[in-house]
Amino acid sequence: SAVSSDLVDMVVEFTDARNFEFDSAAYELNQYDFNRIPQLIRVVAVDAYGKISISTLKINYKALPAPVVSVNQPSTVTEFEDCVINGNATSETGITKVECYTLGENYECLAISQNVDGGNEYDIAMTIPGDEIRDYITAIKVVVTDARNKKTENIIPVTVTPVFENISSTDNLVDEIAKRFSDEKYRTVKLLLPSGATYSIGTAVKLTKNLMLKSENGASLPVINVTSAYTFDTDNAHLDIISFENISFKTSKTGSFFMGNQAATASIGELSVKGCVLEGYTNSFYRSGDRVDMTSLYMENNIFYWANTNSNYSFLHFAKDSGSLGSFKVVNSTFTGVLFLHYNNLKNTEGYIEVSNCTFANSKASANAYFINIANTSLKGDVVLKKNLFGGSNNLTGNCRMLRANSMAKDVSENYCTVGWKTFVDDQTNNSVNFCTLLPADEDNDQLFKDYKNNDFTITPATTVYGYGIGDPRWIN
Repeated sequence: SAVSSDLVDMVVEFTDARNFEFDSAAYELNQYDFNRIPQLIRVVAVDAYGKISISTLKINYKALPAPVVSVNQPSTVTEFEDCVINGNATSETGITKVECYTLGENYECLAISQNVDGGNEYDIAMTIPGDEIRDYITAIKVVVTDARNKKTENIIPVTVTPVFENISSTDNLVDEIAKRFSDEKYRTVKLLLPSGATYSIGTAVKLTKNLMLKSENGASLPVINVTSAYTFDTDNAHLDIISFENISFKTSKTGSFFMGNQAATASIGELSVKGCVLEGYTNSFYRSGDRVDMTSLYMENNIFYWANTNSNYSFLHFAKDSGSLGSFKVVNSTFTGVLFLHYNNLKNTEGYIEVSNCTFANSKASANAYFINIANTSLKGDVVLKKNLFGGSNNLTGNCRMLRANSMAKDVSENYCTVGWKTFVDDQTNNSVNFCTLLPADEDNDQLFKDYKNNDFTITPATTVYGYGIGDPRWIN
């Protein structure tokens, strides 16, 4: 080669003149540096009289094929369960190693490796441990190496079925979350809480990874009792998803927030709350004290029993004049004690807001407040408000307005309110709109609801909206 002329140094001495045959096949190149592969053979012959003959012979290599790999494709696998990989590999020079990798977005991890005895054919039968099968895995890569260090890989796309891990009623919920947050193999922590269990949160859970909590199907929701000011802290959180389903959160803490990023920026892809009951919070469901970018906030089939004693915070309080909230949708839910629903001072230019089939009761507001207040004059998009019922709201003061949406298109219909909301004005300040139809004076809280003082907002048959499908469906007979 250009680097060395004596990679193969072989000396043969004879006492008699003879022909010599050199069998190049006896010398395997795998014993040499592959970056210095010989291109020529120089033969030097010296006879008994000291005469020298030199010949240079070009080496012609036979190209040996890379290993051939065939793997049976497990198109769907289950998270946390062992995954069996079966297949076959062949090689002319012998197989020395088989490896399996798990792949995801910006992720590759060696899951299992086997050294092989060098045979020309190998039946692959490898088991990837369930701990390596996570919901972010999108493919499995099988790599076969032969005796000449040639490699062949086969990438198998897979779909991983996500699995929620069961925790018991005696487990410490905060500890179970924390130990998974500290495990680098977790990107999303998904926990299944047993029906009727009771847990406690005494210090705000700082979200450093995606979190999904839900309960089993059962007669009673698991209850999480909260004594901290924040239940979940999203300072410096940069997450794809946060979701809660069929869980009850209870607190009696004054000045309490369910979630927020008060002191540092945050970004959240999706925040979802379904089938939950939140009770006793006094301030906001979500409070941003610093920049937050949230793609989607979705709420369905929830009850929010708010103990709103603070007139400075709305249910959703995005106070920082930066960041974004792309979509906010709430359907089939009940709110009590809420100051006002949505204060948005963010700076995104496109957005979507929908509030449909919701019941609002015992709401509170201060003078000149807005039920929905979009202060950003650059925000365009749609506001959809349909089939909502506003009742039991005797705590309002003068000059309240329903909707400030500036440049957003408004799609409003079949929204009703009791006389307790009559202080709302429609003076078009800041492009405000009062989208409610006022119910007759004799259809106030006592007539409209079965027992509104005890949070039974079942609509009674004698009222105008009975049979109209107005409000939270759980209260419609």
